[in-house]
Amino acid sequence: MPLNEVASSAVQLTRKCVSMALKQARQLHAIILTAGAGSASESPYANNNLISMYVRCGSLEQARKLFNKMPERNVVSYNALYSSESLKPNSSTFTSLVQVCTVLEDVLMGSLLHSHTIKLGFSGNVVVQTSVLGMYSSCGDLESARRIFDCVNGGDAVAWNTMIVGSLRNDKIEDGLVLFRSMLMSGVDPT
Repeated sequence: MPLNEVASSAVQLTRKCVSMALKQARQLHAIILTAGAGSASESPYANNNLISMYVRCGSLEQARKLFNKMPERNVVSYNALYSSESLKPNSSTFTSLVQVCTVLEDVLMGSLLHSHTIKLGFSGNVVVQTSVLGMYSSCGDLESARRIFDCVNGGDAVAWNTMIVGSLRNDKIEDGLVLFRSMLMSGVDPT
């Protein structure tokens, strides 16, 4: 259910507030809930912005409570909460999140995560990039998968196998066979 105009405007205010008193943050939260007539409590957009607002106000307890009550969480929800802990995502974080995108076949969210991996310096991490390669190939974007494969493949059997399987799953049998032959010619043992 979309937010009404008042609730939507109030949510926008949460993004403008760099630092406010917790009392004001709670008042803004109440306005959003009241104006949204229940839809705000179910809106990931509203909840994610509220979590970020509470984090900026220094109320990690309120941010966690809201996070735990959310009926639907997404990558933004987790990132908003991670930012409260000043935690930087590591290769395991990205690999897990990319796997979720793969299962959901959400190539848009996966590509956003891919851009974050590059921005945070994981472009040379074969494990992370192979998981991104797998996500793209599972979602049918073999062109993006191939670009990653060409950048990270330094004889890694998992990257080769991921690219081969992606080709086969997308009915590119000939491409898969060519990749398999290339893998053997490169001296990489199939696993």
